[in-house]
Amino acid sequence: MQLIKNTSKEKLRGGFYTPEPIASFILKWAFNGNKELDILEPSCGDGVFLEEIQKGNYEYNSVTAIEFDEIEAVKSKKIKLSFLKGVKIFPKIY
Repeated sequence: MQLIKNTSKEKLRGGFYTPEPIASFILKWAFNGNKELDILEPSCGDGVFLEEIQKGNYEYNSVTAIEFDEIEAVKSKKIKLSFLKGVKIFPKIY
């Protein structure tokens, strides 16, 4: 099937990477002044939302980020968020 043959590995597994401006907008809307959030990022990819949390200096209770792809999980782990109350980044392991 040509569709599968010409499709990237990321698209075949359902991978989608959110552009930084969209991630920034979503976070501004979601935080909206709230400093007591527990954040779950169920598919953090290369960490665009984590980077935008860092850039925006948002305050939060905790961040839990999960990523299926080990290479992308390593990229996300390199993002240094504030460890005031806890940041966990987990590669999804079977």
